[in-house]
Amino acid sequence: MLLALESKNKLKFIDGSLPKSDSSDNLFEAWKRCNTYVIAWINLSLSANISQSVIWNHIASDLWIDLKHRYYQGDKFRVAELYEELYTLRQGDMDVTSYFTKLRLIWEEIDDFRSIPSCACEVECSCGLGTVRKYRIEDQVTKFLRGLNKQYAGVRSQIMLMEPLPNINIVFSYSRRRVAGEPRRQREDGDETAAAPPTNSETAATTPVEREIVAVAHGERARRHHSCGSSQQWQPE
Repeated sequence: MLLALESKNKLKFIDGSLPKSDSSDNLFEAWKRCNTYVIAWINLSLSANISQSVIWNHIASDLWIDLKHRYYQGDKFRVAELYEELYTLRQGDMDVTSYFTKLRLIWEEIDDFRSIPSCACEVECSCGLGTVRKYRIEDQVTKFLRGLNKQYAGVRSQIMLMEPLPNINIVFSYSRRRVAGEPRRQREDGDETAAAPPTNSETAATTPVEREIVAVAHGERARRHHSCGSSQQWQPE
């Protein structure tokens, strides 16, 4: 709902920053029309029982506050449910993509309830929010790896020894590529293949897993630059 209102530039009608205009104001009719739109959008998103209980509320900000006071306390229980679901989730019979997608949905809903504020530091973070955000990213990588099936035990152990840990999207992309490439590696076992010369970042990596993760990161960055139409070549960090 918030995204829909923001896309229509109507958030000010529910946060109280655009109060009701006086009936003699030239903008009153415009405010009234927009306020009616917002109320209709909110009512359409509610269940029938809840919608009937707020049908007489004709000011969008009052309607929003009323709903928030009714159901805000339930958010705490929902957050607890999300963390319980997160801790118990394992890959099991799912493929890596389905497992990662379920984790991503839980993480995004938790972030919606418990988002980390943006850091206002100009150069180097001194407020501690950067550290909090780093810990959350590390927790996501750790949870993803610990929930994978046993065949990923070797890769999981080597990634967990890396400092700093790779981005969660890089770890997922690497894990998925390992599964897709396993049959090919089995077919090519014993064949003589010409190895591509290592890049500077691959040479700096100390293990095969690190070198392959660097290659995955290189490919992800290169695709993003290409899709954005950038001609600047990505350089390893």
